[in-house]
Amino acid sequence: MPDPGTATTPILIMLIVVAVPGLLFALAAGLRGWLLAATGPLCTFGLIGIGASVLPVLGVRWSPVTLALGTVVVAGLVAVARFTLGRLRSRPAGGPPAARAPWRRVDHAAVAAAVVVSTAVGFGVMSTGTAGFTAIPQFWDTAFHANAIRYISDTGASAPSALGALSGAEGEFYYPNAFHVVAATLVMITDVPVTVALELLTAFAPGLFALGTAALVRTVSGRPSIAVASALLTCAFSAFPYDLAGVLLPYVVALALLPAFLALWADVLAPDRPRRVTRAVCLAIATVGLIALHPSAVVAAAVLGAAYLVQQWWTRGPSTHDAVVIGVGAVATVLLGAPLVIASAGAAGGGSFDWPVAMSSAEAVGTLLTFAHSHEHPQWWLAGAVVLGLAGVRRHPELRWLAASALLFGAVFVMAAAYEGALVEVLSRPWWNDRFRLVALWVVALVPLAGSGLVVVRDVALDALRRLRVPDAVPAARGRLLPAALLAVLLFGVVEASDGLYFGRNSQRISEGFTDGPAVSYAEERAFTRLATIVPPGSLVMNDPYDGSPLMYALRGVRPVFPQPLHQQLDLAGLTPDRALLYTSFRDIDTDPVVREVVRRMNITHAIVSAGLVYSAPGNAPGMVGLDAVDSLRIVYSSPTTIVYEVQIDDQLAAG
Repeated sequence: MPDPGTATTPILIMLIVVAVPGLLFALAAGLRGWLLAATGPLCTFGLIGIGASVLPVLGVRWSPVTLALGTVVVAGLVAVARFTLGRLRSRPAGGPPAARAPWRRVDHAAVAAAVVVSTAVGFGVMSTGTAGFTAIPQFWDTAFHANAIRYISDTGASAPSALGALSGAEGEFYYPNAFHVVAATLVMITDVPVTVALELLTAFAPGLFALGTAALVRTVSGRPSIAVASALLTCAFSAFPYDLAGVLLPYVVALALLPAFLALWADVLAPDRPRRVTRAVCLAIATVGLIALHPSAVVAAAVLGAAYLVQQWWTRGPSTHDAVVIGVGAVATVLLGAPLVIASAGAAGGGSFDWPVAMSSAEAVGTLLTFAHSHEHPQWWLAGAVVLGLAGVRRHPELRWLAASALLFGAVFVMAAAYEGALVEVLSRPWWNDRFRLVALWVVALVPLAGSGLVVVRDVALDALRRLRVPDAVPAARGRLLPAALLAVLLFGVVEASDGLYFGRNSQRISEGFTDGPAVSYAEERAFTRLATIVPPGSLVMNDPYDGSPLMYALRGVRPVFPQPLHQQLDLAGLTPDRALLYTSFRDIDTDPVVREVVRRMNITHAIVSAGLVYSAPGNAPGMVGLDAVDSLRIVYSSPTTIVYEVQIDDQLAAG
């Protein structure tokens, strides 16, 4: 585990990189309070998504300096525009929405405390599960994410299409890369290992989730008690973020920021808020932020946002202001994020992945309701809180849209987990037919209802005490000592009964993806270190995409031929012809002149074979099996886990 003193600096710098640019922009746009704090990080990803796409067109390389200068310029322009528009068109300042009652200082303090505790628990879970952010990630997707961070930090090439040079794919390439650019910025500033930056950024997700949930409850409900309970519970659900935190890292951060987006959406649509262009632009930047992190999060945001809008129209009726702000926000999103919007729309029409049926429908419903997805034991305390929240939703009708959205996501989860068919494919396609991604959406929508469930219990207890005619002990006014004390007792009880908000369970879940192998062991990492000393600059190393060797680039800066594992169903068909040939036939280098020519053209000087395979690997690449019998390869490094070969092509030997 790293020294705490040295670990503090990267953590603080990561916090600054994630929060400050968006906070300055949102502050200039007129946001304040909890909404400002929650949407700041989301706006950061929006600004970085725009800048990372536009700067390469202008011939500017990404760096911390460009981020700082761009932030100052954009925030200044927004502040000037807001001031100018305010002078040109005088408007009433507007007050808070009617449903949002003023909070006292003690309310703000209580919510802040819940957010801090939840952030600390989530950060502690991530730190414990990753051995203090020093463990090597083992899951499938992390090789690509880590190598993308390394590539951006090495080259300053921030365009999403630039990662095509890393992927080895043929034709046009697009992958939203705001997550990678943010992590690469930390690497540029501090020179921390890439895996540390990757794990640190992911560790902020529980805190962002807690902060966004508090802001969402503040905006749509206004009850500080629900905000406190909801914010505290965000760190406890295994299905999100911990089941995904070792794999779908950009998706994790995008969903963690989804409540902040919904809080901004609800604030902009509030009937008594001033309709300012800057506020609609802020919504557009937030939308671009979700697109730049993971486009499927925008689809989820659209579902949740539409549910909220329907409830608002049911309650107060449609308004021309709704159409104006939605229209301005949509146009601004397309204009500001045009490269990302166009590329994401194009990628949506590409191939999809169909996971096999994993369980029966009864099992799917059961795991959904008990939060036991991919775990042996249910999370009964959280399930109970959610049931109470759903049963008592009539007490908090402002949360009905979340209940409806959660039921929709839950239904799609059951379909994806237990059924096949065209309808299942269409409904689950935005989330790759992946039950893990869908159950995470179920959690995101249900957290405020879980918090409201605990508040329902508190309120029922207060009503019972009042019926016992103890007026002196039970004041009718909300927010006094007894209601707060009852809620505190309930929350403490949940924390105690759940073994510290399931800290041990979730830490164990994280650690499953950050072990000593099977993809990359510490012994194999030492082999990568040796490899870095013998591979000439600018050359490539032939490797098996499934044995963990793709991480040699992220860990030691050595470029592999295959920088990521390959999906049999999708990626193999998209390889360049040279890489496709090497995948199947590199072992034929002695006898196949075409293979030898490809090796020369790609400047492949070494090859590596490692023990073990990444999780879910189909087996070793055919071209990397039996290399001990190849005469054109000479062993230059050998250990119990790794063999490194130097390529020595002898055309005369091949001809003979």
